[in-house]
Amino acid sequence: MTLRKGGGNTGVTAILPGSDIFKQKMLASGQVINGFGKTTCLVQINELGTLETPILMTNTLAVGTCWTALTRYMLDRNPEIGLTTGTVNPVVMECNDGDLNDIRSLPVKESDALTVLALAEGNPPLLEGNVGAGTGMRCLGFKGGIGSASRLLELGGKK
Repeated sequence: MTLRKGGGNTGVTAILPGSDIFKQKMLASGQVINGFGKTTCLVQINELGTLETPILMTNTLAVGTCWTALTRYMLDRNPEIGLTTGTVNPVVMECNDGDLNDIRSLPVKESDALTVLALAEGNPPLLEGNVGAGTGMRCLGFKGGIGSASRLLELGGKK
């Protein structure tokens, strides 16, 4: 979901790696490259080697907002969390868009994160270009982003 209003130039991107990931945890690992990324639950991923929630990406000051939204999302779909099982470790990762976004206006709301999660459940086409969490990013002075236009991935012989 791309948010462009007022000085806002940001968004939220959701990755849903499975339909019931809390019950069928996925093998995962993480790597910190520059030491500045604000992430949640990366320690669990690296210690246990598993992922148990979708992944949300958003701007630096919206990581907490998206964590709360992802927690609500998981609690709604898994009523056993915190009662008959342990708690949940929502994974949210940061895209620093502070130079091209009025980050102080806190434009990302819980409702935005919940909307993008619901949209992702419908298996939408992968968007290209300047979209979602990467909308307001730069990389080495050039426009950056999360869209698929600059990335090509081959998996199992398929692009």
